[in-house]
Amino acid sequence: MRSLRYSERLKKGVSPISRQQHTLDHELLMLSVLIILAFVVPVMGIAFAIYVLIYAHKQVTEKWVKILAVLAIISQLPFLVLSPMFIIISIIALIVGFVSKKEPSL
Repeated sequence: MRSLRYSERLKKGVSPISRQQHTLDHELLMLSVLIILAFVVPVMGIAFAIYVLIYAHKQVTEKWVKILAVLAIISQLPFLVLSPMFIIISIIALIVGFVSKKEPSL
């Protein structure tokens, strides 16, 4: 009877990988994307604001350009500082979810 279920799965195109393994792969992929975004987005924002500040220093621009660039840097710093904490919390939640045999939802 078990082989019939396996062959039925293959006929339907469902992978023979267990649901828990599929969920683990999906969660790890989501975690990887979130880790990358947690670091890349603040770094890109700060880099662009620094570029604008350098440009505004070399070229004649209005005062509001420099003010907004400084505000952009200040607003991105908390995200850059908090991103390692977010990563640690996500990894702990993922480990606890799979150790307790429950499907974690992020």
